Amino acid sequence: MTQNLNGDIRVTAAVLRMGRRGSFVDNVSSGGLDLMIDTQTGAFFPAASDSNRIGFFKKHPETGFVFEGFRIRNWKHIRQELVSLAQKVPEFPDLAWDIAVTDNGIKILEFNIFYGFDSVQNMLGGLRRKMGISPALQH
Repeated sequence: MTQNLNGDIRVTAAVLRMGRRGSFVDNVSSGGLDLMIDTQTGAFFPAASDSNRIGFFKKHPETGFVFEGFRIRNWKHIRQELVSLAQKVPEFPDLAWDIAVTDNGIKILEFNIFYGFDSVQNMLGGLRRKMGISPALQH
């Protein structure tokens, strides 16, 4: 997710979505997993969550891949590229990007101007501070 506050663009949240059980989709509503990524370093959080928010997984249930200690290569460049892209669409101050990370950089699958961030909020324990929303604006 990127946020443009009067030309100051920042990456506010990043999530790796993963499929499970032979599914071809990665949605948590289809049994997938969400894993938060540290927006400054590209490091994986130590555990992923399922759609029910009941289970936390330190490794992928089917592949056995351990999340803790893994970091996305070239994260600084990926962040810079997302900021650059967000600068090109200033009329959309809050965007959720669906990207694929390849050996040749990122590929933009889509960006969303209306998006749900329930899972991100659940994983981070809220987004108010990360998105700079004043408590006085909450109802």
